[in-house]
Amino acid sequence: MFKGFIALLLVGGAFAYFVFHFVGDIQNDDSYGGASTSVDTKNLQQYYVKDALGEPVLSVGTLPLDKAKTIWRNSPLREEMLELFPHFDQMKTFVDNRINPSPFKDALRKHIETVEDLFLSGKIDSQEARARLERF
Repeated sequence: MFKGFIALLLVGGAFAYFVFHFVGDIQNDDSYGGASTSVDTKNLQQYYVKDALGEPVLSVGTLPLDKAKTIWRNSPLREEMLELFPHFDQMKTFVDNRINPSPFKDALRKHIETVEDLFLSGKIDSQEARARLERF
């Protein structure tokens, strides 16, 4: 009985090692994932300028909205803005101060206002509001 229990522990330990070691490595390796959808961070730096305070400002100019959204989704400024949720007035001020004038800025500001209206009217809850802001 005791030898069977030890054998079971050894087999279980070997299985757990295999699962955590090899399967974990496969999940972390991007080469198995096929085409990568991430954007090269070196290419993103060209879309930032520094303001008078030395803070990064997103400057997408007249890029197509799809490309500007891709840059936004990979931007650290997006995370900073989402940290301000549910303070919509602070989010709009952040957008005004940290994104240079562009069609993208106008679209983002309008999206924030739409989500704010839906949230304050009670049509969506805070989780749905945050999800809509994250999806932009």
